[in-house]
Amino acid sequence: MVRILLFLMAFLPALALWSIRVEGIRLVLYREPKLVVLSVLGWLAVVALIWTLGRARHWHELGRAALRPPLALLGLLLLYLATSGLWSWVPANYLYEINQYLLLYPLLLLLIVALRYHPSWLEAVRWGLLLSLATVTLVGLLQWLDPIDWLLPIDPELGTDHPSTMGYKNPAALALVGQLFLLAEVVTRPSGGRRNLSLRIGLGLLLGLEFAYLLSLRSRTAYLACAAALLTAFVLHWVRGSRPERRKLVLVAVGLCLVTTSLLALQPAARQRLATLTPFVTNPTSYLTSDRGTYLRNTLVMVRHNPLGVGLGDWQSAYPLYRRYDRYRSFDERFEVRRAHSDYVQFFGEGGGPALLLWLLFLGLAIREVARTTDRHRATWYTAQLVAFTVAMGTDYLVELPYSKFQFFCVLAILLVPPAEDADAASQPGTGARLDAKRRPAVALATLLAAGLAILQIHYHLQLGHRVRLAAEIEALYSTATMQERLPLALDRLPRFATTWGHTKTIYRTWLILGESARRTGAGDLARTCTRRGLALHPFSPSALRAMSRVSAPEEAGTWRAAHDYVLDEASQGFEREYPELP
Repeated sequence: MVRILLFLMAFLPALALWSIRVEGIRLVLYREPKLVVLSVLGWLAVVALIWTLGRARHWHELGRAALRPPLALLGLLLLYLATSGLWSWVPANYLYEINQYLLLYPLLLLLIVALRYHPSWLEAVRWGLLLSLATVTLVGLLQWLDPIDWLLPIDPELGTDHPSTMGYKNPAALALVGQLFLLAEVVTRPSGGRRNLSLRIGLGLLLGLEFAYLLSLRSRTAYLACAAALLTAFVLHWVRGSRPERRKLVLVAVGLCLVTTSLLALQPAARQRLATLTPFVTNPTSYLTSDRGTYLRNTLVMVRHNPLGVGLGDWQSAYPLYRRYDRYRSFDERFEVRRAHSDYVQFFGEGGGPALLLWLLFLGLAIREVARTTDRHRATWYTAQLVAFTVAMGTDYLVELPYSKFQFFCVLAILLVPPAEDADAASQPGTGARLDAKRRPAVALATLLAAGLAILQIHYHLQLGHRVRLAAEIEALYSTATMQERLPLALDRLPRFATTWGHTKTIYRTWLILGESARRTGAGDLARTCTRRGLALHPFSPSALRAMSRVSAPEEAGTWRAAHDYVLDEASQGFEREYPELP
């Protein structure tokens, strides 16, 4: 049963999708539904693993796993980020992020210990990841060939119009990169037998399909991560291989180059996207004037004013006040950038120098530990997989998205489980031993406590899913052409929305929509209440400040307009004037 649960935990979250249709408006949600599914299954897995490890008397291994250098640094980083809640700007954003780590870090430790003693469970997690992304790939290719009615296409001007079930191109590309080299390890693993050969041929075809789909998504981050990981695998195999193996490696490299060239020849848009990297290669300083470079420079200003960071989850809250450079890049009243588009920059802004240093040390030690594994074949591809993650985090928000964060922790569990010859699991004390009577109460109590926490978390996330769905319905109703007929319907959902638990970083927009709906229907007090709740979740949002100026009393409206103008335009002056004193 545990093996089935672990397989479903790895398999189902990538496929979670809600399609909402309200009076001709269709919204496809892909981020929070995945968070709900992975949280429900993840907490069930935590309870099952605690019970299983307790009965087998492997609890002492959890401490040893937590003290391994990479995991100790990761735990220290998460403890520091948890402490940042003391100075976070918006507590709800902090709780949204820390709640995910409250599940993922214990799950990582439990998986590393459990998978060490149960290789079949490790295969269940691995195959769950591989098959989930295989499904994503096949759906995406179908969407590419013939648009699927229940999938919302992306504006082609943004780069692609076949998002698959992952939503936008970046989540789909990063999810593929996050397991591509695990699949390559299975395909190239030395093994005998006709059945194994047939399986490897089939998986090899799947690997080719995933690579082709990855190119079609036109994600420069994914291209760079793949190239760096392949180069890493090539170098490691060359250094450790014999002369015949090196000859085979050259043939494989030539074949891979031919396949890639052929795929690019069939996809002009992918070639054009790849060509946009040329200016950064010929003139690296041009990166500083790109969108990522702009976010980096403004984050440096943020950290200069907040050396310990602005608090976990609050980069988007603080960014409006620190846009010293290119202040209108991806920022105005209609669009407000919410991510640094680099996990390193995001950690730097939210946790300051200590968080960035701990994150870099963790990744470096993890790569070092995996590369030193005695299983040479495994070490080559697993190191490449970690390198792919490390590069992708440099120019995209891999860890910021709930599903990608979950996938990263699952892959970490697979990569950091010692192989049989390193672990020598069979000789460990307690393996297969029956639980003595004195320990049964402790195991039962620990399992009951974990189950109680799991029930609370599952209830919370189911409520969150309901709230996100209500928010999408409200947004859809507000977006329809016959506005006056739809506003009462949007407000009709307000009581359920207000009394439902759960927070995401875009919930503030729903409150602003409800406030504007109330204003247009003449409910002034309700408009002010809803708008203030939206502003509390994003206190320096120009759209929220503009909304407050509309719903406030005339004597206060001017102050809110001044705050709006300050956030939107004061960056050019270095924020030398004091922020207006708000009502």
